[in-house]
Amino acid sequence: MDHDAKKLRGARHRGQAGEQARPATTMRQRTEPADVGPEDPGSAALAAVIAEVLPRHDPKNPPAASAELYSDLFIDSRRFLMIIRGLERTLGVEIDDEDLLGVDLITYGDLLRFVAQVVAKQGRTSE
Repeated sequence: MDHDAKKLRGARHRGQAGEQARPATTMRQRTEPADVGPEDPGSAALAAVIAEVLPRHDPKNPPAASAELYSDLFIDSRRFLMIIRGLERTLGVEIDDEDLLGVDLITYGDLLRFVAQVVAKQGRTSE
């Protein structure tokens, strides 16, 4: 009985990482588009809406682009919805649910780029 226990103790089972573990290849690489400048109207609107939803933030001093929405800024799903609705009101645009489906919004910089895309898209459709 001891012999069988020793044999199983060192065995690797399916799904366990061992010496030959490889990094996951199923995730696609994130492509980082050009950064959005602070003078962008979408950036100013986003900073104002963030300060409205999260009172401890100053619209003149927005969060860093690398700040994570959930862990650093404590933006949950309810606050995220408030931000989206505030952006719609402030910018006078409509953000469709379909626009949000294909986008990974993890950091404040991701949200800035998304807002710039929405503003650019709205500018093309209004012309």
